[in-house]
Amino acid sequence: MGGGMKKLILMSSLMTAALLLGSCGQQEEVNTEFSVTTSPLPLIPAKAISCYSKLITGIGQTPTQDVEADYFRIPTFKFWRANNSNDLVISLIRITYNLPGSTPGESAQASKCEISGDSLRALNTTWWKNYTEAIVPGGSGSPDSPFQTDCAAYCGGVKASGQFTTTGTVEIFGLERAPNGDETPVKLQGYVTIQAF
Repeated sequence: MGGGMKKLILMSSLMTAALLLGSCGQQEEVNTEFSVTTSPLPLIPAKAISCYSKLITGIGQTPTQDVEADYFRIPTFKFWRANNSNDLVISLIRITYNLPGSTPGESAQASKCEISGDSLRALNTTWWKNYTEAIVPGGSGSPDSPFQTDCAAYCGGVKASGQFTTTGTVEIFGLERAPNGDETPVKLQGYVTIQAF
């Protein structure tokens, strides 16, 4: 078990976020929530092929390894809403975390991974085939039957050394779009624990 297994990263505990729709400082009911898989996610010391690269590669061609070495992958994002009459449009997923310094006493380094545009749309076959944006259509994503991605999100180029545990923040930015065209901004937030050893 040489260098290939020298690093592991774990993202633990269920990450759940809630959208609080408020007006003039008053909080209303939680409407939109999301979660990710709770299984430990290893840091892989190799390059990988993203969902986007797989989708744009022609038949008979080999997809490009476009994810940098030392990556982790989040297999699934699940979305559900108490009131799912509006479309939920997702524009950005941002994962931020602090990595410890490489020498004792060195301050932590802020790191982030962002997924947007076609790379975000590639996380779900329906988004890729039927929409120009990542959208949970009105009528889907109920509490009993969450809408979920069907391809993993990859975050590569994690520059870490040694053993550490840190907390990361996952933010999802977007909007709810009503049938009449009215749009309400959405920001969802959750937390993960990341451990490398």
